[in-house]
Amino acid sequence: MPLIQHALRAALEPRPPEEIDPIPRDPRDRDELPLVTVVTICLNRAASIARTIEAVRAQTYPNIEYIVLDGGSTDGTVEVIRANAHRIDFWRSSPDAGLYAALNEGVRRARGRFVQFAHSDDWMEPDQVERAVKAATFVYADIAHGDLLLHEQGGVTNYLRGEQEWMPLRVAELPRILHPTVLARRRVFEEIGLFRTDLRVAADADWLLRAAHAGMVFRHDPDIRTNMTAGGISTVRQQLSLAEGAAVFFREPARRARLVAGAILLLGTVTPGIAPVCTRLRKLLRASSRAVARARRDVRTLGTEALRRLRLMKLARRVVARRRGASGSLAARSSLVARFARLRHARPDATDAAILDEARHGRDAG
Repeated sequence: MPLIQHALRAALEPRPPEEIDPIPRDPRDRDELPLVTVVTICLNRAASIARTIEAVRAQTYPNIEYIVLDGGSTDGTVEVIRANAHRIDFWRSSPDAGLYAALNEGVRRARGRFVQFAHSDDWMEPDQVERAVKAATFVYADIAHGDLLLHEQGGVTNYLRGEQEWMPLRVAELPRILHPTVLARRRVFEEIGLFRTDLRVAADADWLLRAAHAGMVFRHDPDIRTNMTAGGISTVRQQLSLAEGAAVFFREPARRARLVAGAILLLGTVTPGIAPVCTRLRKLLRASSRAVARARRDVRTLGTEALRRLRLMKLARRVVARRRGASGSLAARSSLVARFARLRHARPDATDAAILDEARHGRDAG
């Protein structure tokens, strides 16, 4: 019941996202080498935070601002951060209001033209930022994203591919956008707001949807890759993920049922642990979409044919009445009209007089 109440509250009384003001251009931000702010948030991640920090500082891209925000860890995480303080531009350790509140703080503190999140259980490929900046600047994009290596327990690695086309209003075609790979311009946050803090695990899905509605340009590059450890908050709390995903899409004005189903698919893009289920659902929805499209085409074809036949019959009645070609009973007159319509369809280039003469004499071309 608390889960249902939470989902209903998020759907019916969504908390508006906080806004963020533009900032003066940082001297480090240059057109030929834009400044990228990488943000890491963590809480009790002593076992993995050093790997995350090392991966950020091993980036081939040379113009990076690095921010680490700790939520008040008690397991030794702070000591690891302090030991790497010389490699971090800003860090703090204090209790915060949760995952998305901390991400919002990171965006507020960011001075880069681009913002990238490197979560404390993840680690970036050495050229990830360089490739993402290239993807976003070579041909303009607001958001660049790529593919994900999901590392399961037991050494199993799953390769999750992002998809290029971002069409959130066509749910059956909803692509996979893997949030850990996303590099976004700071101006996107300035225009659409920060992450919603009333959502616990699906605020990134909500943010991506808002960005798409705002007309932001998305670009996928398969060479952008990051590594993620299975077992993050969304993977572990799948029921909450699905409930919040449905809540995110609930307020869409049209095709609500399909959008809620699409929310499950979108959660598959940001919760890779349920990706197999979402893949099956994606295939079912696409098959359903194709069947609906075929049915609509058939209905349009039948409607067009029915309209054509109706117009032919009206023409036949007018011609027969005008030329007084019908005599006798109503049945005989109706038969003449029908023969005229069939002949007109079979011989569109013939004159009305010639077709009426054929119809009168019973020579039916159809």
